[in-house]
Amino acid sequence: MVLAHVAVHPGLTAQQIARALGIREPAIARALGRLADDGLLALAADSATYSLGGGHPDS
Repeated sequence: MVLAHVAVHPGLTAQQIARALGIREPAIARALGRLADDGLLALAADSATYSLGGGHPDS
């Protein structure tokens, strides 16, 4: 659900994603962290917004 939302709405903050999905921000932050660690999401240079990509961290 989180990954799909970021795919459609890139450039949102964790707080914005949490509000849009109706999920508490700490849960969204954990999900975003896992997705970023897996290389599915990229954290922007401003360290506040997320988008798809980045590739797998082991590549």
